[in-house]
Amino acid sequence: MTTDTQAREWGRRALAAGFPWAPGCLDGAFGVRVTRVSGPEDVPLWYEGTTHTGQDYEGSFDPLWPDFRDPATLGVLVAWVRGLWGDPFMWSAPVVDGHTVRAWGVHRSPLRAFLFSDVHVAETEPEAWIAAAEAKGAQ
Repeated sequence: MTTDTQAREWGRRALAAGFPWAPGCLDGAFGVRVTRVSGPEDVPLWYEGTTHTGQDYEGSFDPLWPDFRDPATLGVLVAWVRGLWGDPFMWSAPVVDGHTVRAWGVHRSPLRAFLFSDVHVAETEPEAWIAAAEAKGAQ
């Protein structure tokens, strides 16, 4: 099971790679869904008509981060990575040892796999997709 600390790290890595917030994404810092994105860099995020920049009511600061444990937010990540690579057929699959999932891999579409062997493997599915985004950004 993924801890909050791991999920926060994934969210921050994805944001550093350019992850685009979208309506429906779950913000892990406050557990609310994004209803709108606004501004020149798609911030601030708007929750039910109010602007929220990560400042909570006690004054401590925890920057917003997408929670990829949420299926809708993971779907936005998958669509974004496919767009980065220009490959709408990229897919992920578990790496299985017997009946145990050992890791997750993100693979290029079968046609492109003959030309490129881009495979990104990580312990979890969200982390594998984030690694694929980071790899594309490093090119």
